[in-house]
Formats: sequence, structure tokens, C-alpha cells
Amino acid sequence: MRSLPRLYITHNILPGKEILLDKPQAHYLETVLRKAHGDCVHIFNGFSGQWMAELKRKSKKQLFLVPKIQVHPQPEKKQLELVFAPIKLPRLKILVEKATEIGVTDFKPILTQNTHSAHFPKDKLEKIAQEASEQSGRLDVPQFHDGIDLKKFIPTPQVKYYFFYENSHTPFDIPRTPQHLGCIIGPEGGFRPEEVHFLKNLGISDTRLGPTILRAETAAILGLGLLHLRQ
Repeated sequence: MRSLPRLYITHNILPGKEILLDKPQAHYLETVLRKAHGDCVHIFNGFSGQWMAELKRKSKKQLFLVPKIQVHPQPEKKQLELVFAPIKLPRLKILVEKATEIGVTDFKPILTQNTHSAHFPKDKLEKIAQEASEQSGRLDVPQFHDGIDLKKFIPTPQVKYYFFYENSHTPFDIPRTPQHLGCIIGPEGGFRPEEVHFLKNLGISDTRLGPTILRAETAAILGLGLLHLRQ
């Protein structure tokens, strides 16, 4: 049996309460997926779990979803933050997609001395993250924060952070933990010594990901994957 398509919505989900779809979502379901009146899809909004909903066509211009039954409850949220220096857009799109699939809850861009690109188009990246959430089966979408200078970064109190850089003398050895975790990745040119000192003064642990020098997006994906497996 083919699984039903999944759609992220921003509305409250209540059984029997009609949800009017916007034009892009209606076009996607009817034209791309060829769904029609009476067909079912799965929907989620980040806090109500996953629901099966029926498509309802009331007029030529109005397509509704009618939630029927909750098929998965909303799981307890485990924070997995990515604090990173923005990179060029083509690779940044890949990073956002893959990090969302892994389970990142928060994207926090930082500007460092070696940051080559401060361009961070939130609207485009939020759309990529939404589609990756729909595809990967997760029941929420990541939050995107505004970029800040590294020196203004304030750690989230309940999150245990690790920053990865190639000159660290500490091999990766992080035990399993129920804690919320955060991954900090530097720019293509790496962290400057004074930036490493700043992070260490915040009480953030440093570690390395292996003997080779990794591109920023590779380091982020690998680091996030390893932390995710420790949660």
C-alpha cells in the first residue's frame, strides 16, 4: 500500500474542522500529485501530531482539508541546534536539506572573521526545510534565526554545545545523553585563534571529526549526525 503524501500546514488541527488550502498547496495536491475530492493526505503542523485528512472541493477556487483522525502523536522535542557560518547558496541549500532530514530544530547563522558570505535568504531556506520535513517523516519544521556576530552568540542554557574544528586535539568521544545538543561549525577558513578562545571561555567543548579537513557543509552534516545518534 502506497503511503499517503504529507503536507505541512500552519493551521490548528481539529477533527472535522475545515482547513482552506492556499493556492500553492492546492496546486501541488491537485496538479502535481493529482489528488481529487475525497482523497486523503497526511498533515502536520509541528505541535498536533500527524493527522489523516480528506480533500474537499467546495468550489472551483476553494479546496479544503478535513482532519479525520490522528495517526501519530507529537513526539517529545529534542533540541538539536546548528550554529554555523553561512556558505555559498548552492551548498547552503544542500546543508539545510540534509540537516533538516537529520533532525535539526534550529538554524543559527553566525558571522566570523573568515565568513565569505553573509547571504542568508530565510524565505528560500525555510521552504527547503519545509519540503525536507514533509519528505523525511518528521512532525515539525526547523526554526531559522537571524544571523549575528559570533561575539554576540549566547548559548541556550539547556543545550550542551560542541564546536568542531580541525586543529582540536580532542577526538570525538561524546557519550549518549538525554540532553539537548548543539553543533557549532566554522567557516571555510576555519575559526581564528581568538574565536576558539571565545568559544572555550563560554564553556563549549571542542572536538575534531577526523584526520582530514572537511568542507563546512560536510563537517556540519557529519557532526549533526553523530550528535543525533547520541540523543
